[in-house]
Amino acid sequence: MAHKCGFTYSVLAEVFLEAGFKQIFGGRRPGNFDLWIIAFKMDIGSEQAQITGKNFLP
Repeated sequence: MAHKCGFTYSVLAEVFLEAGFKQIFGGRRPGNFDLWIIAFKMDIGSEQAQITGKNFLP
């Protein structure tokens, strides 16, 4: 039985930004049905967020 509820990546990213995070990096893996986000309270710039995120996210 499918519940068909949950977050999409864009909704999850928006929630993080509304919560006060300045920079986010992440993605989705549709084949695995998962979402990944690393969020930063400081504005570290998108390039540094990507570098850091790639060290932690699949």
